[in-house]
Amino acid sequence: MAQDYGVFSAAHFLILAAIPLTAYALSALGARSAIRKGIALALVANELVSYADRAIHGWLRFPDALPLQLSDFTLWMTIAMLLANSDALFDIVYYLGLAGAGMTCITPELFAPLWSLSSVQFFIAHGGVVIAVLYLVRTKQKRPRPGSVAKAFTAVIGWALLVGVFNLVYKTNYMFLCRKPAGATPVDFFGPWPTYLFVTAAVALFLFTLLWLPYARRSR
Repeated sequence: MAQDYGVFSAAHFLILAAIPLTAYALSALGARSAIRKGIALALVANELVSYADRAIHGWLRFPDALPLQLSDFTLWMTIAMLLANSDALFDIVYYLGLAGAGMTCITPELFAPLWSLSSVQFFIAHGGVVIAVLYLVRTKQKRPRPGSVAKAFTAVIGWALLVGVFNLVYKTNYMFLCRKPAGATPVDFFGPWPTYLFVTAAVALFLFTLLWLPYARRSR
């Protein structure tokens, strides 16, 4: 992440504001399956364009540049949830979308200027996940269910273990399990490796719990 790429600029804050505003505008149209599926198809199209762009530039190569980041997991879980209209998947996507993709939009690790194709695709992918969650919640089509915090946290740990094995075998650094991001992120305050992994997990669980609180009393 670099300030030269427009992070924390006026344009960046405009993008951040556009995410909930888009969700609000879509929710004003009501709970429609066409909107839900439209969001899913838009996310799929954005990913296909992203893969094509990376392939053209020679950035798609094994074992690097594979869709193994937590954001990739969240994105495809969101797409599956939207297309299948799955309550079970929403129990996971609700937390990963708001706490994960939402935080990534605020502190993105960009590798190109803000209005470059790759950066635009980045915000569509992450912002689109947040829009999907907010739209479904606001139109009361979905809500997290009791036990969803543990379910989402288990999904994250399970994915991290699988990715960790891949990192070990192929010497990669997906999910930043082996070293911190190169740019400035909140993880910089979480201590050295491997301490920051445990702190990050604790922070994630804390955020998941906060996101559950609005529903906890109603569930009881």
